[in-house]
Amino acid sequence: FSPPGIPLRLWSGRVEDRYVLVHEMIDGPTLGAQLAFSGPLPFERARPLLSAILRALEPLHDRGLAHGNLHLENVIARTNAAIPP
Repeated sequence: FSPPGIPLRLWSGRVEDRYVLVHEMIDGPTLGAQLAFSGPLPFERARPLLSAILRALEPLHDRGLAHGNLHLENVIARTNAAIPP
């Protein structure tokens, strides 16, 4: 199960007393870093970005899965993608 926009899970399990999740490496800046550089986005530019994030999360929610720690530093734009102009 690997919906578009979500990194591919490579392995998950327990190491000593911790549960871990290993996923593919996504090459690109975080949304937080992009916004720190460009400043706040007007709604017209933020809307398609938020829509893309919600579309990526929808298959997880449909299966009753929780995404957990979602914040600006955990949203990564692939190097061939950018915040819409």
